[in-house]
Formats: sequence, structure tokens, C-alpha cells
Amino acid sequence: MLAQLIVVNFLWTLFAVLFGVALLWFWRRKTDAYVAAHRRAGFWVRTCVFGTDLAIVQLLALLVAYHGRLGIAGVITMLVTFSYFFFFWLFFATTPAGMLARIRIGRDGRPLALWQVLARIGTSLLLIVGWVPMLFNNDRRALHDFAARTAVVYAGEPPQIRPLKRIHGVVAGVVFLAFASLVVYGGGERIARYADAYFATAIDVDADGMTEAVALDMDGDGIHETYKYDYDNDHIVDMSAYDANADGVAESIDENNDGRIDGFDFDYDGIYDIEHSPSQRAMTLWTWWFVLLSVSFVAACGFAIWYEKRRR
Repeated sequence: MLAQLIVVNFLWTLFAVLFGVALLWFWRRKTDAYVAAHRRAGFWVRTCVFGTDLAIVQLLALLVAYHGRLGIAGVITMLVTFSYFFFFWLFFATTPAGMLARIRIGRDGRPLALWQVLARIGTSLLLIVGWVPMLFNNDRRALHDFAARTAVVYAGEPPQIRPLKRIHGVVAGVVFLAFASLVVYGGGERIARYADAYFATAIDVDADGMTEAVALDMDGDGIHETYKYDYDNDHIVDMSAYDANADGVAESIDENNDGRIDGFDFDYDGIYDIEHSPSQRAMTLWTWWFVLLSVSFVAACGFAIWYEKRRR
């Protein structure tokens, strides 16, 4: 079911991208006078550009994010969205949809400072509220334009690629590491792989009409020795349990399905009688790794902003 929804979403998103590109291409043919005058871009063309960019981002997210846990897929989608606007605004002062519409941020063609890019992204989170000021000021500036001290204008010449400085490479490297780490961490064992297996029995734990678990008889002796649970119905195994002593009770618990036993519940009361720690240490390492990446990104951005102000 989840796979079908992703395919349908992909097709609708692809249609939205193509529709937005067609509109912008039609509008592009009528902008020669606007380009010559460096006229400020209006509400409707910027809305169309932004919507097309969001559709492109969603298309990218559907291609890379939804292969594992849904929660991690959401984080990856946010990272893809941030990365898309961050790097295109930083290096081109526009986006692919903006290039098609012949608009860019800034009249003089100078690259945006890093603090301006971050300010635009931060205030863009307000979405509809942030766009309201465009309707009430002659400069046609949205809230993120005021926050970053920028303006969006028509420009005919192709955007110039900002020279890649070492600190920008560091920022890009941290974002790439975060993205790759989330993909690895968010991957998981799909419970659907057992759907048609002769040794698997589907279990509807909460009687909601959906399979939350499968019981596996791997050796064909009539006893289910392995249980795999998908509590949030994202088709990814959340927890595995094993019947180590073949007594009909799965007392060996792998709480995060990482292949390591977290503990043993011999009396099946939901409380570990013997607890193991390797899996918890692994989870702690992942947590600290993401904390380190977050701190590194903030530090790199802070140093880059200080460096840019010093050079000006």
C-alpha cells in the first residue's frame, strides 16, 4: 500500500513540475522589457517559481527518502529541501525555476552572503504569512526579502557560479555526511519481504485490518521461533523477537532491529530479566554522531559568516 501511494505521489509531483515549467516558459517569452529595466519580480511569478521549486524538491525526496522508516524519510525530506535552496541561493542567487523565469536575488549580480541565505530560508518557513508583505509594498518584497535585505529582480544574463571557497566546501561536506548518515540509519528490514513466504504467518496485533507482525518458522518444525513487529505500519521492522530455547515463547528481544539482542524476557512480562547493552551503545553512537554533525554545521556556518564580514 505504501509503495503504491509513493508511486501515485511521484506521478502527481512530476505532473506539477512539468506544469510549472510550462507556465514559466510561457511567461519567460514576455519578459524582455522587464529584464531590460531590471524590474522587481511580482507576486504571481514568484509564487509559480516557488511552487515549481517545491515540486522539484518533492520529486527528489521521493527518489531518495522513502526507502526506510517514515520518520527518517521526513527528516531526509527536510534536509533535501534545505540543501536545495541553500546551495542554489548561495552559489547562483536563484533556483532552477528562477533561472527559467529569468529572475534572481539581487540587482547587481553579486553573490549572496551566507547570513542572507540562512535568513531567507529561516523566514521562508512562515510560507503564506511571509508572502503577505509583497501585496502591500511597492518594492514587491516578501518578509524573507526584508530579513535578508534582498530583492528579487528580472535578469537576462545567466547566473554566475559563485567561486567555491574552502569553508563552503566544509559546509557542503557536513550536509552530505548528514544526508548519507540519515539514509543509512533510516534504512531497515522490510516486513513485506515475508508476505509470500511459506514459513511466515501474518499477525494483526491490534485488529485494525493491517499486518503489524509476522511469525516465522524458519526450520519448518511447526514452531514459530522468530517474530518481527511493524508497530507504525511503515512496512519497516521496528522490533524482532526470538525463541532461543524453543519453548514457544520469544524471550530474546532485539528492540531496535539492528541485529543485536537488547535483552531477555524469560517470563514474558515485558520486563528484561537479563539486559544486554551493545545495541544501546550503537544507538548512543548514532545520537552523538548526529549531534556532532549539527554542531559542525553551525560552527562552519558561523565561521563562514565571520569570514565573509571580515573580507568586506
